[in-house]
Amino acid sequence: VALTGITDEMVAQAPRVEEIADALLAFVGQRVFVGHRVAFDYGFLRAECERAGRELHLPTLCTVASMRRYFPGLPSYSLSGLSTHFEIPLESHHRALDDARATAHLLVMLNRKRAATATGDHEKPRQEVDPCEQRARGLRPRETRARQPRDCRKQAGPRG
Repeated sequence: VALTGITDEMVAQAPRVEEIADALLAFVGQRVFVGHRVAFDYGFLRAECERAGRELHLPTLCTVASMRRYFPGLPSYSLSGLSTHFEIPLESHHRALDDARATAHLLVMLNRKRAATATGDHEKPRQEVDPCEQRARGLRPRETRARQPRDCRKQAGPRG
């Protein structure tokens, strides 16, 4: 409750994952799953789908890792820090819709930066394996744990 403001009473009537898993999987299709610290959100959703007897395998994009790559040297890569820095509206941090909107703003910025890089308008960023994305897919990152971005090391998937 302290982090999200969501109480048990607020979700008491929400459908169970088993009831909506097929509709969810049909909705996401094979789209890229984007998240700020994507390993946490994707890992949670994937575990819930597996609990419901469904499999979720999507490509992922971590806006934390991507922002570090394309916008190096910022004072903070937290969602609230980036929102403040780039003047992105973030009314109720840690609420799904507001966080998703802020993350979508970051994705638009990243896509513009990537497009400019592809056309040679900016210095090309180094190509490296995104450890957040690898962890979300259940793969072992090529880098050692000590070299992984701090944000990825702190992430923990759902406990079962």
